[in-house]
Amino acid sequence: MNAVKTSLFKKIIFAMSVVLTISCCVYFFVIPKSDLEIKNYSDARDREFIFDGFKKDEYWLVTYLGFPVDFMLNTMSPRPNDPEYYGKLNIRVLLLKDKPVGFVTYYKKKFYEAQIQFLYVDGQYRGKGYAKKLIDYVCADLKKQGISIVKLVTYTNNFAALKLYKKIGFKESYRDEKLVYFEKELK
Repeated sequence: MNAVKTSLFKKIIFAMSVVLTISCCVYFFVIPKSDLEIKNYSDARDREFIFDGFKKDEYWLVTYLGFPVDFMLNTMSPRPNDPEYYGKLNIRVLLLKDKPVGFVTYYKKKFYEAQIQFLYVDGQYRGKGYAKKLIDYVCADLKKQGISIVKLVTYTNNFAALKLYKKIGFKESYRDEKLVYFEKELK
């Protein structure tokens, strides 16, 4: 009787190890891992990338030329010369295999309202859904903080941004000759 139990026990152990081996192989070799992650801004890792983004695409990022990027990064403030906002800016960086490929900045304006200030994806990485990933991340983060409305602004001729914002649920709230103002209710 002991020999039968020992044989059965060995078969069960063997079957379990086969299942475990197959599961590990599927996990490590079959299920695709995302090389994308969104992390908090790191001065050492991200400063040069953000400066480069502003240098390449300043027109699309800011509503006035000469925006003080250095001041923004040093004070974590969305507004120059407004101490009320010092330390209030959130900067998240999209990394592809630990290399920055995009960033977003945002801050609370009121207890229920936030503003996405800058959204940027490097030119060679556009069209891959990375801007949407950054916005989705921001909206989820703001919702956890109790924010119910998020706003952003873009140029009337930034057709890719206009299309994206409408596609992901932002509604146009105002438009002038130069800018389109959007908002989205976070539910």
